[in-house]
Amino acid sequence: MPQDLHIPRSLDAVDEADRVTLAYACEVHNVLQAELVLAERHYRKMLFATKAQQLRVETAREQLDTVKNQVNCGFRIALEAVAADQGHAIVGSRQF
Repeated sequence: MPQDLHIPRSLDAVDEADRVTLAYACEVHNVLQAELVLAERHYRKMLFATKAQQLRVETAREQLDTVKNQVNCGFRIALEAVAADQGHAIVGSRQF
């Protein structure tokens, strides 16, 4: 974590009004620096959350593809069975 700013001891001889002004400026800097650190951490947290969501989407997409392939395979098997049954019905009707 970045270091806070403080008035250096070499400025102890500066009059009190100037020291207060410098101290205030240091505190403003320190607060803004802390806010920046928090904003960066929040940003990283959001990146991790986004990545986690992307992984969930990819997993769901893979599961959908697997189920879709299974359904399509089932459709093909059913269509082949219907075609085979219709072929037997046509052949059987010719025998009469």
